Amino acid sequence: MPDSSMPDSPAPDSPAPDSMERATGAGFVEAELNYVVDDGVPPVRYVDWPEEAHKAHPATYEARRVRIRDGRAADEAFALATHGFVFVAHETKV
Repeated sequence: MPDSSMPDSPAPDSPAPDSMERATGAGFVEAELNYVVDDGVPPVRYVDWPEEAHKAHPATYEARRVRIRDGRAADEAFALATHGFVFVAHETKV
């Protein structure tokens, strides 16, 4: 019996949602990502310190459409310090 609490997955041939477009066979997707706008003041939020909330400077976000490439197909090696991530070989029993 299917789990009714989980939303149905779109069929593989169905179009991508408005926020993301897949380029068939191109190794990338295009999507809107939210970036913090640099207004010269670092964003500060007081979650567990309500008496300091008056000092808060919430971040302002800007949506930008970006291309996200599939790095698994790249010939280059990725470094945590340079790229913010690395690929590691990980065997599972699944």
